[in-house]
Formats: sequence, C-alpha cells, structure tokens
Amino acid sequence: MSNNRDAFTADGANKLAKRIMAHWWGLGYDVDVWAEPVRVPLRHRDQLVYQVRSDMVNGMPVRRMAAVKGL
Repeated sequence: MSNNRDAFTADGANKLAKRIMAHWWGLGYDVDVWAEPVRVPLRHRDQLVYQVRSDMVNGMPVRRMAAVKGL
C-alpha cells in the first residue's frame, strides 16, 4: 500500500483483508478476515471508515487447513 490511509477505505480494507488471508493460507491456516464499516464522530459530522476484523485470537489463527478439510 502506498498510503496507510487507504486501509480506512472500503477498497483498501478489503485488499488488506485478502492479503492477511493469503498470508495465513500460505502457512496452512484457515482464517476469516473481513472489512466492516465504522462511524467515527468528528466535530460537525460522522465519518465512515473501515476496519479489518478476523476470527483470530490474539492475532493467531484458530484453525489449520487439515481441520477444515476433515483430515
């Protein structure tokens, strides 16, 4: 990402979510990662930004690929 603020847009947050999923997939883990909108209050109006969420616990995946495939 050329601009760190891009992660706060819908497109940027979705791209980041896909990068995170691909990283863990490559290491043999299945993680759910998604972007969701959040309203941030400003002085005169609210601003919509996006945050990246996941099913990981303390930043670590909870399922290996073998568990997902039933092996």
